[in-house]
Amino acid sequence: NRTDRIKIDFEGANLYLGSISKMELVNVDLESGGNLGVASLDELHIVSSDPTNTPNTFTVGKNTNPSDRGDNVQLFANERIVADGLRFEGRVDSIYMEARTVDLKNVTFPHGSEVKLASELGGIDGKYPTFGISSRAIGRVNFIKQVNYNSTSTGDGTPINMNSTSEFNR
Repeated sequence: NRTDRIKIDFEGANLYLGSISKMELVNVDLESGGNLGVASLDELHIVSSDPTNTPNTFTVGKNTNPSDRGDNVQLFANERIVADGLRFEGRVDSIYMEARTVDLKNVTFPHGSEVKLASELGGIDGKYPTFGISSRAIGRVNFIKQVNYNSTSTGDGTPINMNSTSEFNR
């Protein structure tokens, strides 16, 4: 049943999953003692059947020394990354996503993390993703809906909803 949740909890230092064909993680939570990497030589789809209420959760750094810096999440696909319902938890230092096209919807990046998103054609004006489904473009990073950096609060307690250029610049 695609609505049941699956949890993979790896206590070791680093968890890496890979596929030579399209990989679909539906209602999957991944936890790693250290770094986490997920890659496909085709497309990578990370989706939740209820993306706003029960997003997939990727947790890193469960078993690393608290005095060390946090751990990393790396998501890669040759063609396309689709994330609809994804949040990151744990000791996240950086998040890196790269594909020809990156489509993000209902994604929350944690406060204090460095986020790098790479696509074939790069940013519009060298910086910006597209915003909204009507502006979605192949070869770009696309913020389709509800892409947030620290949805609970920023340093001043204000949430950042990165769905326009003015909010993206904050």
